[in-house]
Amino acid sequence: MNSEADRQESRFRMINARKHINITQITTFSDNLSYDETFGFQMQGSYYATTSKGKPKFNSFKEERGSGFPELADQLLPQSEETIDEILKDNNKSILKNSSEFQTNCSENTPLNKFLTSIYSKSRLHMFLQYGIVYVNEINKAGQPEIQKHIMRYPQFFATKAIENSLNNDVKKGVIWHTQGSGKTALTYFNVRYLTDFYQKKGIVPHFYFIVDRLDLAQQAKDEFVKRGLKVKLITDKSELNQDFEGDIVVVNIQKFKGDTKFTDYSGYKLNIQNIYFIDEAHRSYNPKGSYLVNLYNTDEKSIKIALTGTPLIIYKKHSKDDEELSDKEELKTTRSIFGNYIHKYYYNQSIADGYTLRLMREEIQTEYKEQLKNKFNEIKVELGSLDKKKVAAHPKFVKPMLNYLLKDLKEARVRFGDDSIGGMVVADSSDQARELFNQFNSLQEQVLTSSLEDDVFPIDPKSPKRLKAALILHDENDKITREEQVKAFKNGKIDILFVYSMLLTGFDAPRLKKLYLGRKIKAHNLLQTLTRVNRPYKSFRSSYVVDFADISKEFDETNQAYFDELTREYDTDSTGEESSNVFGSLFVSKEEVQNKLIFAQRILLDYTTDDKEVFSHEVSQIQDRQILNELRKALVNIRECYNMARLLKFTDLLEKIDNQEISQLLSEVSNRLTTMTLLENADDSTSEQLLNLAMYNTEFFFKKVDESELALAANDIQENARKTASEIQRNWDHKDPEWISLYEEFQRILNKQRMLENATIEDYKRTSKAFDNIYKQIHELNRKNTQLSHKFKGDQKYARTFKRLTNNGKISHNINIYEIMSETKEALDEKVINNQGILNNRAYFELDATSVSRKVMKNLNLVITPKIITDLSKLISNEYYQEFTGEYIY
Repeated sequence: MNSEADRQESRFRMINARKHINITQITTFSDNLSYDETFGFQMQGSYYATTSKGKPKFNSFKEERGSGFPELADQLLPQSEETIDEILKDNNKSILKNSSEFQTNCSENTPLNKFLTSIYSKSRLHMFLQYGIVYVNEINKAGQPEIQKHIMRYPQFFATKAIENSLNNDVKKGVIWHTQGSGKTALTYFNVRYLTDFYQKKGIVPHFYFIVDRLDLAQQAKDEFVKRGLKVKLITDKSELNQDFEGDIVVVNIQKFKGDTKFTDYSGYKLNIQNIYFIDEAHRSYNPKGSYLVNLYNTDEKSIKIALTGTPLIIYKKHSKDDEELSDKEELKTTRSIFGNYIHKYYYNQSIADGYTLRLMREEIQTEYKEQLKNKFNEIKVELGSLDKKKVAAHPKFVKPMLNYLLKDLKEARVRFGDDSIGGMVVADSSDQARELFNQFNSLQEQVLTSSLEDDVFPIDPKSPKRLKAALILHDENDKITREEQVKAFKNGKIDILFVYSMLLTGFDAPRLKKLYLGRKIKAHNLLQTLTRVNRPYKSFRSSYVVDFADISKEFDETNQAYFDELTREYDTDSTGEESSNVFGSLFVSKEEVQNKLIFAQRILLDYTTDDKEVFSHEVSQIQDRQILNELRKALVNIRECYNMARLLKFTDLLEKIDNQEISQLLSEVSNRLTTMTLLENADDSTSEQLLNLAMYNTEFFFKKVDESELALAANDIQENARKTASEIQRNWDHKDPEWISLYEEFQRILNKQRMLENATIEDYKRTSKAFDNIYKQIHELNRKNTQLSHKFKGDQKYARTFKRLTNNGKISHNINIYEIMSETKEALDEKVINNQGILNNRAYFELDATSVSRKVMKNLNLVITPKIITDLSKLISNEYYQEFTGEYIY
């Protein structure tokens, strides 16, 4: 996937390829593997994109199969032989029909087929082409205007369809709960286009309004809509609300609405108008008891109200699923009670898995540093007497070590990542502390110029020509235009650090912001809003960092718990290559040694479907154990070595047993899987480049972080883990397997234990989620082995189950005789059943026939197994056939 993105980027930079940017609208790519969502990086899976002058953004497409998407039903059915023949003939590829790879890929359950069915259904493709692509006028890094081409993300697509479904059901209001950074402004744009046609087909003229609660957000929203080509009217005066609707969308601050504001038709024509309000940041100051929201609602009681939020206001306490109607005053202020039920949800963990946002890492401050701050705090109290805690925190003696620490930390981060472009933002404990931090920062900068600093005080290299720059953003500091210019300068990399108190904690997006220094405790949804200021993707960063001066861990867990409860309330059910040793081994090796080595290696391959590259690729992609992969790779390398030695030493009879081209292809698949695993395993570590950057820069820190842990929003993790575990358990087709039974019982035990927890804490949920994850890994591995085994019997689960019962470990390489007899027996019995299905009406006779066939096969193959195995094989396999025939089989 990464190679394809790089190829596209280099290609579209060529002048003669530019024409394809407009000719081509949608491109799709797949390696026919399932998504690996470990870290949200596109290393395997199926993706779609639109053309771009730069590196294209690959988007995953994850189906939301539900009642709202009936258009997929017919496409999930297998294609007829006539259709297959027609397609192959049309492409001059009829020769492919009987190949095993083609047969495998005809399955509707391959990752690629699922992807193609989802995105290339006629109605969806039409929607993407007509409504889901937009040209955006942006300013590039060089400060030059640039036209970019964007395509609708899959959560935006499903949200749009969910809105349409709600409108068709006469729903007048609802909430789009999409995590921060998921593109809610772009979602509004796509809906303006889509819903315009939706209503016009009904003879209705839609008027769209985008409601904000801050003036800066109004201008920001207008700019984003204008970039995408919409005609936007920005309401700057209350009187303009009573004027005729103009343009495609009106952007207005909710505070402009008065009691006498009425959205009625002044045109003189009797138009059928529908007003649609998109209400941004619906977790903030929309107080149902205040006048602004009431005025908005009263402008048109028949209006459609669609609220947008990443952190809805919720109840921060336990409640039952049954008490939907709470009379508590707090319930009146929740986003859902004000704006209606959730129309569509797209969670924080989904956004990380899709690569739209980054994980957050909390860096805990060393105890030694905490003690230093505590001592400074007590020292100030002794000097000045009893003071308000915020005043103490703003005292110069308290601020100095805090500033020194965060400046050192930002420098270390830039050295570690080899990137001087990343910036930091300090959220101060008070506006006074923010001012003191800013003043001391400027004082230190002046000392840099005069070289009067002590070496261990200021962390920036005095020999460096670059000075750090900072800005103080407070509501009563400078004027609005100056603050806007400073924020813009930070986004463009001209300012290194922002000192803030309450501003820029919501609605502020700057991808280069990768260090957030949290100097005060922030509660509830405001905490999540603040933390996610640093979660935007930037270059090759895999995480963003929160340096925690205020110790937010408890508050974060409480907030996490609350959002988990809300979701529960809403939830519907090593690059590889040659060995370092000499590839030829000894030139004096005997033929027998080569033959024995070949037999041993080929025995390992018996467990895999090597005659079908597609199936083999899928089997390899499902292996998570590096030891198993290395064993397989070593076997393939050994076979290749045997081929080279046999060719060198003229062992022609051995050469006939080796298809060297096939071995090379199989080895390539295994090597690629090992490479991908290495990338995934190292995705959370410092890269060698980062370590080199640190090693080459001779610095030593007095204060160091003691812990770095991910701020993972648990939210629906436990439900998701339980759901996927249950799905994986159900997917197993051998429910009499003792290993399956054990895992199933353990799953039930954990579920029952969880239900009995009346006052479960976030730690309880984390332990439960981890337990589910452990079961999932085990059942997933069991299912992988089962599927791999069934492939050896051409997908026949009857023979795979029987083989497992007859052997202790279910490994073909350890039970070759049994496998070969069973394979030949299968061919013979299947032929009998095809020619005479009535044979299965007499169960006892079929068992005797199975015994006779298996004995005959054993004799023809000149193999030996015990009579008991023959008897057990006949009994087991006849039962499998009979139960399949009668439909009585219970897994």
